[in-house]
Amino acid sequence: MPTVKELIDLYADVTGEPRTRVNQLARRLIDDGLMPKSRGSEIKQVDSASALNLLFAVAFADRVADAPAIARQIAGLRLMDDQNEDIITGLYEIFAIPPDSTLGEVSVVLLDPRVKAKCQIELVRGADEVFQATISITLAPEKAHEKFSFLKEFSNPRHKTAVVFDVIFSNGDIDRFFYRVYQIGFDGFSSLRTILPRSKLRMSEPTSEGSDG
Repeated sequence: MPTVKELIDLYADVTGEPRTRVNQLARRLIDDGLMPKSRGSEIKQVDSASALNLLFAVAFADRVADAPAIARQIAGLRLMDDQNEDIITGLYEIFAIPPDSTLGEVSVVLLDPRVKAKCQIELVRGADEVFQATISITLAPEKAHEKFSFLKEFSNPRHKTAVVFDVIFSNGDIDRFFYRVYQIGFDGFSSLRTILPRSKLRMSEPTSEGSDG
């Protein structure tokens, strides 16, 4: 697991944001209890939820003071009301993710290094603090289809070796004339997996059948 300093260095390098800004955001999150605080020789390490809080703040906190509120809003996003029921089923049957989980909770599970499915997150900010997030999950279809027939609905003919489905979270309708987009791509998501600890949530067997290719 990384320390806060190591995570700051990683985010500054990967996102291109000035290290000073990332550091200031992290300090504000620490003060608000959203990241661990080290004391003296006791150096705390960062868990997945804390790493996500900093990532969300880096994405959309225009002022350092806004960091805790932005992190809480994005992490607390719920599944859209009109989300396909098969997607809800898939999250539970494949990843043991309960249907009432937040974006933060789902992301923590998908960041578990035991999960082999390729993932990316697109964050969108609209006017009046409206946010939307889409997690795209890519699975190897062969064994998954044997147990989860609903996945056939999400098969993409352009990707014959993969099944792709999107999980969408939101706290309102995005006005497309007023929005900003921030994306954590497949490579970035995988990089986070390599440094973060295992999730405390129960994992179901098919997580090992996801596609890394």
